[in-house]
Amino acid sequence: MMVVGAVSSANKSPQATGGTIVTSGGYKYHTFTGSSSLSWVKGIGTLEYLCIAGGASGGKAEAGFGGTTLGASGQGGGGAGGVLNGSSSRTNGAVETTTVTVGGGGAGQTTSATYGNNGSNSSVAIPGISTVTSTGGGGGAASDSLVGSQFQGNSGGSGGGSAKRTTSTGALAGGSGTSGQGNNGASGQFGRGGGGGGKNAAGSGQDGGAGITWVDNIVYGSGGGAGVRTDYAYASGIGGSGAGNGGSGGGSGVANRGGGGGGGNNNGGSAFGGGNGGSGVVIIRYLGAQRGTGGTVTSAGGYTYHTFTTGGTFTG
Repeated sequence: MMVVGAVSSANKSPQATGGTIVTSGGYKYHTFTGSSSLSWVKGIGTLEYLCIAGGASGGKAEAGFGGTTLGASGQGGGGAGGVLNGSSSRTNGAVETTTVTVGGGGAGQTTSATYGNNGSNSSVAIPGISTVTSTGGGGGAASDSLVGSQFQGNSGGSGGGSAKRTTSTGALAGGSGTSGQGNNGASGQFGRGGGGGGKNAAGSGQDGGAGITWVDNIVYGSGGGAGVRTDYAYASGIGGSGAGNGGSGGGSGVANRGGGGGGGNNNGGSAFGGGNGGSGVVIIRYLGAQRGTGGTVTSAGGYTYHTFTTGGTFTG
């Protein structure tokens, strides 16, 4: 006896396996000509996600105003890419496919007295909830030759640090971070830029804000350090972000961590640029053995991880 089962290929019911499968007229037919079994494949019940946008680059200084005069100044560090993480519990047993977009880091500037570039957004439509979009980091500020000028960092997932070319008190606040994704950049001081904001803390002085640790003690979404005048100490990069500089180009953020690039400075009349922002990443994980497809698949601590460093699709 031959048994044929038909399931609509367009609905969200659990997928079935078994027999010889043919799709026709919007249905999938499972044909059995001998003893066998029909199995239903259910989707993954709970998915956890980490969605990180690209970090911003630091500002580039203006050429021609060197030394330790009022003309010399450090530039703002780049803000970290926005960071969103959470989970989705699915009860309908569906197997679904979703698109993943991974944002690039802001490119370091080649023109003097130019703000750092913002990072690009990352997104993922986690099955069971609406699309999650994290915002690219805000570029670090860059000052020009006008003594007394102040410049605010760009807003973004986390804000870029500001720059200040004056000995007067007070300073512009850093660029604003996006609520739930990151924090503000720091104010610039005379001769020293402000650090970029991070996921877990605002920039502070020349230091970038702290990021988040999600898996394997890797830090994501930390702010770039500020550039400084050559006679000041400068901030190191933290957790995958770029260091500020005191006489060379700012350090770049590590790829796929969403950290901000370090700010540039002016040294001896030469303009040094800010570092590149680190590109973003999207990670999806669930308990147990692999049941989904897409991205680079690894296992650790009882979880299966699907890591996307470029765009792609996840099915599970």
